[in-house]
Amino acid sequence: MVRVNDGGSNLGAKLFQSLLSTSDPRAATVCAARTPGRLPDGEVTLELTIRGANEDDAEAVSRVILAALRQTNAKDYSQDIIARVEQSFSPSAVSVLLRKRRVSVAVVRGRIVGTASLDGSIVRSVFVDTELRGHGIGK
Repeated sequence: MVRVNDGGSNLGAKLFQSLLSTSDPRAATVCAARTPGRLPDGEVTLELTIRGANEDDAEAVSRVILAALRQTNAKDYSQDIIARVEQSFSPSAVSVLLRKRRVSVAVVRGRIVGTASLDGSIVRSVFVDTELRGHGIGK
C-alpha cells in the first residue's frame, strides 16, 4: 500500500508518476500548477520542478519528511512510534537513503517541497511539505 502524505493535493501523485516514469535520475519535469485558492504568499500559480535528489538535498528532504510525520502521521500513530520513525529520516539517515534508493524531489522557487523514493521497484515514501498540501499542486 502506498500512503501519500499530501493532504489531497496532486503533488504526491506527480512525484510518484515522475519517479516511476523515468529511468534517468537527472531528468527533470516542470509543471505549472494553478491552485484552487491563494497560497500563503498570495500566488495562485506555481512552477513546480520534479528532479532526482542529490546529496545536497538531504537536509531539506529530511525537513519535509519530519514535518509531515509530526503533523500528518501523528494523528494515526503514537508519539513513540513517530519518534522511532523520525530517526530513519534524520539528515544523516536521508544521506544514506539517497545512496541506496532512487529519490525524486519537487522544487518550488528553489525550495524542496516534496519527495518520493523507490527501493528497487517498491515505493517506500511520498511526502509533501505541510504548507503546500491541499492547494491542488500538480492538477
